Amino acid sequence: MEPLIMYKDNWDYPVILGGKKAFIVLSRRGVLSTPWSRYGPKIDFGGLYTPPIRATGPIIPLIQLNDKIEKLGDHVTKSMYFGSHLEASYLAYGIKIKSISYVPHRLPAALIVFDIERCVEEAIELKLYLETWGGPLEQDGILPDNTEIYLYQGGAAYEVDEWSVVVQSNIKPTNIELDTREYKKPGPIKTLPTANPDKIRNAIITWKLNKLGEDGKIVMSISSSDKGLGTALKYSREAIKNWAYYLEENIHRYRDYLENTLSIETPSPEINLAYKLAKAALETLKSEQPEIGVAAGYPWFARFWSRDAAWIIPTLLLIGDHGTAREYIDIFLRYQAKREYKVLGGLKGEVLMHYGYKSLFYYGAADSTLYYPILINKYLKTTGDIEYVKKRWKKIINLVEWGYYKDLDGDQLIEHELREPAKFFFIDTTRMDTIYRGIRPIEIQALWSAALRSAAEMATQLGIDKQAKKWLRESEQVKQKLMDEYWNSREGYFYDRILGDGSKDPSIRPNALIALYLLDIPRELAIKALDRLKKPDILTPWGLRTLSSYDMKYAPDKYHNGMVWPLVTGWLALANYKYGRKDEGYSLIETMARQIIREGGMYAEVYRGDREEPQYSCILQAWSITLYIQSIIEGMMGIDIDSINNRLYLDPKPPNQWSWIILRNIAVGGAKLDIDMDLNKGIIAISNSGDKKITVSIWDSEIEMPPKSKKVIEKLNVD
Repeated sequence: MEPLIMYKDNWDYPVILGGKKAFIVLSRRGVLSTPWSRYGPKIDFGGLYTPPIRATGPIIPLIQLNDKIEKLGDHVTKSMYFGSHLEASYLAYGIKIKSISYVPHRLPAALIVFDIERCVEEAIELKLYLETWGGPLEQDGILPDNTEIYLYQGGAAYEVDEWSVVVQSNIKPTNIELDTREYKKPGPIKTLPTANPDKIRNAIITWKLNKLGEDGKIVMSISSSDKGLGTALKYSREAIKNWAYYLEENIHRYRDYLENTLSIETPSPEINLAYKLAKAALETLKSEQPEIGVAAGYPWFARFWSRDAAWIIPTLLLIGDHGTAREYIDIFLRYQAKREYKVLGGLKGEVLMHYGYKSLFYYGAADSTLYYPILINKYLKTTGDIEYVKKRWKKIINLVEWGYYKDLDGDQLIEHELREPAKFFFIDTTRMDTIYRGIRPIEIQALWSAALRSAAEMATQLGIDKQAKKWLRESEQVKQKLMDEYWNSREGYFYDRILGDGSKDPSIRPNALIALYLLDIPRELAIKALDRLKKPDILTPWGLRTLSSYDMKYAPDKYHNGMVWPLVTGWLALANYKYGRKDEGYSLIETMARQIIREGGMYAEVYRGDREEPQYSCILQAWSITLYIQSIIEGMMGIDIDSINNRLYLDPKPPNQWSWIILRNIAVGGAKLDIDMDLNKGIIAISNSGDKKITVSIWDSEIEMPPKSKKVIEKLNVD
């Protein structure tokens, strides 16, 4: 497998590798040590994470000759990222060393394989500096004070509360010792706060390189378990014993995901590379807790968040990963509130705010429940799985009924207030959960209208025509109410919310993009709104701010009052494509592609509003990644899949200078289509590898594709 990207600079920038049960944070040097900012100063977030805990702190390989000790990572000569693993090469004291770091797909463990050139120099040693941890993911930089650390013949182990961590290798170390020296502080990393500073919590494991023998491999395993030290040790031994198998399994897993889901090739190498990196990152974020889903973001948001899922699932469906999409939807339907749960902030029909292994869950999101009729309808349309909808129809009805309940005054607009008691978190919040946006935010009304329309379309498919007509009529009424109440003609944009006293908030925020994307807004108004979002007070060269810089509330480091989000940048790209503004849409896609490549296959959650710098941000955020993919497939390529009717709609809107596009593995019904387009000559070649006839609608042409067929159509009108 060829590397997806070769790192050549910015060596301390973080990389995340993951499996179902664990992920690791490491630098491009191939070292589990990397500086990052969460809240305030940069600290070292390198290590193994097994949600819901950070299992280890930084793990740093050192190279020693006589009394001179250096970090092996400082001697890096090459580093390659494959998605499945990271491979780094070093040259230290004349010795060539290669490391391969990865996470076994089904184990709560990580592996680091050192392949060391034969060494006869007795004085050269490889050391591994280990900092213990064992605290919750959310305790950023705070070390647990109750760690019990043990040294044994094969390595080191420690226990924190119910969690156990084992670090060992395939070769018996020549020395293991407790140590309080710190080797982990390159540049701006500050000393971590420790609740019990007098307790020794670090260990150093040493091997003499001339004792390794012909093989020259040190296989290091770091494992974690909440079932005791014995189980953690079992995982560690399993990983070491089968390290080659787990590496090969990872390579095959990523290769299959890249090759067998929807792929694109265009004349732009940057767009192509970022697309592959984004799909690999999406595979990295898949997690089992114990249900299968996609984590919202690593390292801190390792759970499944219902509103994040709403912007992840459409991409899973578009690329053909239907199974993950279905399981992800079902997590939130499974825990749908069956009645009112006051302590947890839930009303009947409501979906969870988030879900994760051994994680406190609660309800209370003002928007999440409204997404799920839309998502289930997308699933139905993309897969044609009508039985899925039939079996969940009562749950779908309860989702819609929740919306009616939230219209507290019967004016067809949903009210959103902080509900009491708010026991655990920001109960009854929108996506902008660190600021109050009551009582009628614009995106909630757009979601309500779209949810009613989606429910009506599903009811039509089930033959429930009377209910379908009612919901469709009410959907249109809510949309008209939104248009009447929220359009701000003075600003040429939408009000952000209506307050309790009836006054309207003119803040320029991206939330109206949900209305532009989900609803059919009159084109004249849509263009005015999109033009307003082009102005430099809200749109930066690195993405869309959450608030205009002209606003008194604006601050470049405020999460929802000025920072730049790839999520809303993707919304803007989709809306531009929807209303025929392909140049503006493509410019945003180029911005997102540049960021993904610059970050080496990662994509941050947020950036400062005054400079292109991630801050208070997950290193790898799922909806940042998926909005890039969705903007290309749905926006630029104009792909609309209707598996109910075995039909594919294509409306490509590429840059004018492009002469060709290649699409592979478009899943429609039970078929997969490959399409090659010659944009200059108006020629399209289509192959259907499935067992169903598919109709392809493109450029005002209808092309019938029988099962197992190939066709070349010429002289199509591409304008």
